[in-house]
Amino acid sequence: MDTATISVAHQQYAIVSDGVVSLYEGDGSTMTTPSRGYLTVTPSTEYGQVEVSIDVVMRELDDYVPQGWTLEGHGSFQAVAGLRVETTDGQVWKQFTSLGGIQFPSDVLYRAYRQYSSDGSIERHRLELTPRFIVPTHEVDEGDLADEIGDDGPSVLGLHVFTED
Repeated sequence: MDTATISVAHQQYAIVSDGVVSLYEGDGSTMTTPSRGYLTVTPSTEYGQVEVSIDVVMRELDDYVPQGWTLEGHGSFQAVAGLRVETTDGQVWKQFTSLGGIQFPSDVLYRAYRQYSSDGSIERHRLELTPRFIVPTHEVDEGDLADEIGDDGPSVLGLHVFTED
């Protein structure tokens, strides 16, 4: 799990794919808003510091809520390129190296938790991400090979999908 204290402006930061511009999303009533290429996170802090922890987990997300945390959101977003954490001022927070382990394109399932420090001085976020790699398929016309393959219906071979016209 990677953790860093980041400075937010305009009550937003995003986990965003390289080459994608994250736009302000949501109405502030929810902590997370998924979009194609990024996930917008809306803290209650409009300007200031937020401690962010990101855990890339290779397991099914379940209903377990870590002690002391509140589940604020869950869903999925699409990672179309390498992911980074970026604030609205354009600053990229390089401390989140585990994001580099997510292959793309992927559907990324997420669960977002929030808690406040005991003295109320800092808001904390914990995001659990589970990537689901999207395997590309290519349709290929079998043509004359249908007889050799011995199948007159659609078939799948490796990452190729064959259909007969």
